[in-house]
Amino acid sequence: MKKISCYLLVLYGASIWAQGIVNSQVIAPGNYQARLVELDKKERPLFVDFVEKAGIYHQIGHYNKAIFNYKKALEMNPSDVIDIQLAKSYHAAGMSKNAIFIYENVFVKDSSNLLVANQLARLYNSTRQKMHAFKMYNYLKQKDQTNPSYSYQMGRILKKQGNVFTSGELFLDAFRRDSAHVKSIFELAKFYKRLKFKDSTQLFIDKGLALNKESLNFLQLKASFLYTSKKYKESIQYCNTLDSLQFSNAAVNSLKGACFEKMNQLDSAQVYFGKAVKMDRESFEYAYKLATIYYKRKKVKRAKSVLLGSLYGARLNLSAPQFLLGTILQEEGKLKEAIVYFKKSYRSGKRFYKGLFQWAVTAESYYKDKNTALRLYEIYLERFESRDVVLTNYAKQRLKIIRKKMFLEGEITDEI
Repeated sequence: MKKISCYLLVLYGASIWAQGIVNSQVIAPGNYQARLVELDKKERPLFVDFVEKAGIYHQIGHYNKAIFNYKKALEMNPSDVIDIQLAKSYHAAGMSKNAIFIYENVFVKDSSNLLVANQLARLYNSTRQKMHAFKMYNYLKQKDQTNPSYSYQMGRILKKQGNVFTSGELFLDAFRRDSAHVKSIFELAKFYKRLKFKDSTQLFIDKGLALNKESLNFLQLKASFLYTSKKYKESIQYCNTLDSLQFSNAAVNSLKGACFEKMNQLDSAQVYFGKAVKMDRESFEYAYKLATIYYKRKKVKRAKSVLLGSLYGARLNLSAPQFLLGTILQEEGKLKEAIVYFKKSYRSGKRFYKGLFQWAVTAESYYKDKNTALRLYEIYLERFESRDVVLTNYAKQRLKIIRKKMFLEGEITDEI
């Protein structure tokens, strides 16, 4: 009986010692390879030897060997502490399913272990088990009233699911728990910007910049906010601050170009829209903006070239750039080609009423048979009569003229 008691005492002591190694994440000083060789030479390695080897392998990124040694240790002495370390190695090795299985078992036995609950929540979230993650974060939120991270993570989950308003409430809850929680402040700034609550948007942007005046995220938000507030010079100043921090992308250059365009400094606008296009040649949006500047500056050939380049192979809503290209071709007297692009501009976005209207106008000029124009004007009035008074009155006037002419000529209208 004394022998058994002594044996259990040794095991318990070894487990506590191993836990110390695990918790402090100590690797023996000097060459870890030498220490591994030393441990491998042991004919009868102890529980603590396997734990130490596993810890070394985990820290140097050799996770499969870490897993092997943790398993060996567990065969000798089952321990929740080592189970958790094994789960960490599984997670690091990309075997999330195995890690989740272990964490779940540990959590069932001890739901007060909030570190395990936290790991489970993160793994559920990263493996697209969003509802499991949400429930676990909610559990953590109830157990730890001071941590803003749980409300923030719940907000992120709901935001991705399109539940914007509830996510905003959760970001606000995170902010109340910690008024310096930058991630929540950033989400709240975007949330109120989306709702077009200018005062709240500015409040949270400024809070973020007060915490970190060189935050790239908040500087971009500030520049964008100032642009929508029609403070174009100030917006440019924040864009320049981003430049001074060696941060430059297509969106920032496009914003800068838009500011110059609003101030009617088209030469500068052209420069920055041009930079945006060079940085992101696949974006038709930047190309369209650059083409618009060329068109305003009477550089029609350049505008046409940029538009054709942006439209090639694109798959998104191209209503606006196709409309502009149709307008250029129409002004060049190439009515047949213009019709093609007006038709495309309307069909790319069925709510793009200008494309349909210009399609009708150009069709009336190009085709001798007025059936096509007649039907297009009718469709325009059916769908968009209330959109633009001037265009609607013109369409009604042309319909009367066409119908009268066709009646006098004894023609019967056909649908297109």
